[in-house]
Amino acid sequence: MARLQLTQAGLARLPNVTLAISSATAHGPFHASFTVPPLSTVLLDAKAIDAKNPREQAVQVILIAGSDGYVAALAMAEVAHDYENKTVILAEEMNGKPFGQDHFRLVVPGDKQIRQSSLVV
Repeated sequence: MARLQLTQAGLARLPNVTLAISSATAHGPFHASFTVPPLSTVLLDAKAIDAKNPREQAVQVILIAGSDGYVAALAMAEVAHDYENKTVILAEEMNGKPFGQDHFRLVVPGDKQIRQSSLVV
């Protein structure tokens, strides 16, 4: 199992996309904009996935653990553009406002809950 520690400096050198999301929450409608590298770009850059062998991605799982104990599991196929047409991100700011030093928010389009955590992939 490969372990990747993310930093804001490491993310800053990768190409960004802007992702605008809207969802219904228990507290009412939620709208936000994020500008960051897609998680697939981060994983490719870290050589955590092999772009030359996309079939392997269909059976791989990514575990994302926050310092607050929150853990998310994503199928690599959910993250890879070759399989699904959604952009999963680890955002470090929302609507232009940073979350704080080395704090990221996992954003999976279509999910109802958006969590903020200090994450280690």
